[in-house]
Amino acid sequence: MSMLKTMLRESKVPQDVVINALTYIIDAEIDEIIPEYNEREGFTYGEFTRLAVRYNLTEEDIFEELERLGVLKPEKYKKIIRCPQCGSSRLLSQLACPQCGSTDVNRITLVSHVSCGYTGVLEDMASDEGFICKKCKKPLGKEGTDYLKIGSLFRCESCASRFDAPHPHYECLGCNYSFGHREADYHTLNKYEVNKDKLKDYVEEIILGKIYDELVAEGYKIERNAKIKGQSGLDHTTNIIVRKDHDFVLIDTIVDTENITSDILTVFGKHVDLGSPKHIVIVPSKTASLIAFRVGSSNIKLVVFDVVSEAIYKTKEAVKELLETIS
Repeated sequence: MSMLKTMLRESKVPQDVVINALTYIIDAEIDEIIPEYNEREGFTYGEFTRLAVRYNLTEEDIFEELERLGVLKPEKYKKIIRCPQCGSSRLLSQLACPQCGSTDVNRITLVSHVSCGYTGVLEDMASDEGFICKKCKKPLGKEGTDYLKIGSLFRCESCASRFDAPHPHYECLGCNYSFGHREADYHTLNKYEVNKDKLKDYVEEIILGKIYDELVAEGYKIERNAKIKGQSGLDHTTNIIVRKDHDFVLIDTIVDTENITSDILTVFGKHVDLGSPKHIVIVPSKTASLIAFRVGSSNIKLVVFDVVSEAIYKTKEAVKELLETIS
């Protein structure tokens, strides 16, 4: 049993979800996962949010499993407020009176009129002729010379209370629930760094696992990690052997770019020692040029891919082609 499948036996998340999440990270070449805000959904993690919704999970359920596999490393990103009823981050932020709770709150400016010494609310002095002093009935004049700003306060238009700090208040745009700061759900959003070294350990397993399932569904007899004795007497291990009647095809992958030279020599040396059987070699497009020039046998077919689904489809087609070819 593969390392990935062994670890997924202990998973609290369906295996298909984990495999799909890993496949998306591989195909999209993701280095970092960062939540983004949009007006329709609030904060989301894009494809991971959509995957979670399909399986009635949360994004955190998926990310915790990927953390356990060593693929993701979390880091605190933002602290946000969510609705305590539905969990939405799509909120209308308001200010509320600490006395009566009304959200009909305005900021007011306290000023002092230099000529008469009157102190009052600037906004209450507004008129069609400008700002007029409530005491002397004369224009306030120029700020900084004729009148001075003392500071700002808030005033409730419902109960007339004045206060330094209004209470934050929120209305959920998802379920219309209204709540104050004491009831709010304070939630930490993480961003995640992808551990590329750990991820590449799973690339081969994911590709081979999907190919295995697809070929079994097509009715082929499949062997994983099978040993075959070569002409030299050495035993060679191949990723997959596909059998149909008395014919067979070998499938191997070369996806580890760090050990590519060693892997190339192993795969092509095996091919020669086994008498040049029908052989499919799966390689990512970015390394295909390093491998293609070594293909000297008509029985070797390179499957070059950019995304995992492409590797699966091309391999299935190559198997059909090679098993229908008369040796």
